[in-house]
Amino acid sequence: MYSKKTRVHCYAFTLLPALIGLVLWSTNPQTVFPLAVLFTPVLLALTLALCLHLTEKLEKDREKNKKVNSIVIWIIPVLSNITFWISYAIMVRHMDLPIMRIMAWLLAAMYLVLGNYMPKCRPNNTVGIRVKWTFSSEENWNATHRLAGPSYMICGFLMIPVSFLPEKTAMPLLLILLLLGSIIPLVYSYIFYKKQQRQGVTFRPRPRWERKVNQSAITIGAVILVFVAVMLFTGSVKYQFLDTAMQVDVTYYGSTSIPYSEISDAQLRSENVPGSRTWGLGSFRLLAGLFENEELGSFTRMTYYNPRSAIVLKMESGKTYVLSGRDPAETAALYQQILEHIG
Repeated sequence: MYSKKTRVHCYAFTLLPALIGLVLWSTNPQTVFPLAVLFTPVLLALTLALCLHLTEKLEKDREKNKKVNSIVIWIIPVLSNITFWISYAIMVRHMDLPIMRIMAWLLAAMYLVLGNYMPKCRPNNTVGIRVKWTFSSEENWNATHRLAGPSYMICGFLMIPVSFLPEKTAMPLLLILLLLGSIIPLVYSYIFYKKQQRQGVTFRPRPRWERKVNQSAITIGAVILVFVAVMLFTGSVKYQFLDTAMQVDVTYYGSTSIPYSEISDAQLRSENVPGSRTWGLGSFRLLAGLFENEELGSFTRMTYYNPRSAIVLKMESGKTYVLSGRDPAETAALYQQILEHIG
């Protein structure tokens, strides 16, 4: 289905951000690159390999949906480059970007592209709305995908004005639009299936490969669940006091260097510092990344989840860091060490 040239271009474009990151790091070794910035393109390249393999194995009529398959495959390299530069700008260059708005635009673009090609998608084993009801008959498949086209496009168009609303309002609306774009065709397909069932239509027998695909999907789903569970409930925040700077290492997030000479104020708070996350890591164990609240504005947080005390470091550059230990006693001891090093 995919030529050798297409495969090489897809892999090269997906891994390009990792190469750029290594070059930028080598030219400026003092820059701290979080592992997530460099590892994400590699992870997406592995995802691309899996998608290419499954498409080649499962798709028999390789010319039927060639254009649609190509668009879906190229989404991964484009996503790799976009996520890398956003991560680099925020986590390495410490730039303030409207993350929610950018994500809304990306989702809108994806829905608009998919909506344009959904009605042209013919029954296949790899792309499209692949559920029992759409596979029951070619009429159901075609009718469902004809509806999915405008459903995706309308939701995609609505995401654009929604992205300019305040974040607290925009986030739930975006989630609703995402769900509606997918649920409407599914509900329609089920109704169509029941209608054909009442009419006594003979449905297409389920092929053997569906069982293998379902087993593979369950296995992949289980692996993903285990991975998510590990990410949600493990990890630590470690501090190293070097000669000129304090280094903060957060599991799954990366390292940050805080020079002692640039700290203009250090405060020990006897309670948690609240804030909403705009970019970064959030789990039941750790909170790391860019946060914001009314008091501090935008700040970088590297703490355990919901600490009962926290340290606020204000820098001469205007940046603010919020740190913590596992408990108030550990946070207080960390604060004393910081005071010793900044004099």
